[in-house]
Amino acid sequence: MGELAPNEKMFRFTRQTNLEAEAARLAHLYVSIGLPYGESIASYQHLLPLLQERVPVLGGYPERVAACLYLMGRKDEARAFVEDFLKDHRGYFECFAMPFLKLLTH
Repeated sequence: MGELAPNEKMFRFTRQTNLEAEAARLAHLYVSIGLPYGESIASYQHLLPLLQERVPVLGGYPERVAACLYLMGRKDEARAFVEDFLKDHRGYFECFAMPFLKLLTH
């Protein structure tokens, strides 16, 4: 919720927390902000740019980009992405890339 509602007070659950009030606030944010955001990226077409944007950062999960392209039927793009990413990140990516590339050949 921090990215979607950066001006909202952080949620803290301690012994002093009014649990009903915090749970109600959290539920309200999920319904008013979280759900519309989720619906806005509920298609691979809308999700792909967000996944691509995160690839260069730690925890960007390039596997998600490859899988999204594959599920969209864009197998040639998926192959090209995986082969390109593998060149610079073999140590991290090889365990995913090799079986994925093999899948694309069948």
